[in-house]
Amino acid sequence: MRSRLRQAVMAAVRREPAGGVIGWLGEALAKSRHLRERAFHSCVIDEMLPFKLGAGCVLEVGCGAGQMLKALTQVGWRVEGVEWDANAAEVARRTSGQQVQTGDFRQLDIPRERYDMVVLHHVLEHLPDLRSDLRKIEAILAPGGRAVLVYPNPDSLGAYVFRQNWVHWDPPRHLIMPPVRTLAKFANDSGLNLLRFRSSARYAKWALTSSRLYRSRAAVKFTFQSITFPDRLLAFCEGALIAMGFHLGEELFVVLEKPRLSKPGQSREIAGLTSRSDQPA
Repeated sequence: MRSRLRQAVMAAVRREPAGGVIGWLGEALAKSRHLRERAFHSCVIDEMLPFKLGAGCVLEVGCGAGQMLKALTQVGWRVEGVEWDANAAEVARRTSGQQVQTGDFRQLDIPRERYDMVVLHHVLEHLPDLRSDLRKIEAILAPGGRAVLVYPNPDSLGAYVFRQNWVHWDPPRHLIMPPVRTLAKFANDSGLNLLRFRSSARYAKWALTSSRLYRSRAAVKFTFQSITFPDRLLAFCEGALIAMGFHLGEELFVVLEKPRLSKPGQSREIAGLTSRSDQPA
């Protein structure tokens, strides 16, 4: 029964028809983000689950050693990668068994409207030109495709508490960290719509402890022994505030969508910045 319910939830996420009582239960259970992720064995975050019938194609930009490529394959996507570093790209090919191009995705000759999803997992903050990058993403997305951007949240509780000592500022490696409203405006100008977003405290203990160590000018070497009670309390408060609807988590998960059909002269409005992240989009 558990296996059948899991399959029913997966079918609901993929927009596949499922009948009977099991199908109805799958539709009901699939309204929970936590259960959607559990159904796919928590391989990836909810925003990266397959959202369409059939195996779509995903491009991960900045795929590193290929771990995310493997996870995306496990949940049912056909995947490809792009990696700046040639050595990392070679490791990613061996690790994932997938096609990985080497180079800057903004300069590579990537087919237009090819991908159902483009993933930038902690890559956006390393790119210098947000407007140009979003235009490139829009060009390679298929109509109805999505871009999933995961990056540090400049409006997080940690950023407010530690200010210039917040560990995620991390200059000169991190170049940009747009608030959601700014990202939505730039995306709208590039032909993409803000579909949904949420913040996460999944690595809050690491970020808050590291920020405290950095502020005290101590060596930022994160271990479980370095986490103090105030660090745990602050991380708990961050999680509680997220549960109350405040977008104060250390990370942002943003989903942008390319419209299926754009009418000439049609104006696009920035989506409202309230998000029901537990509801499948």
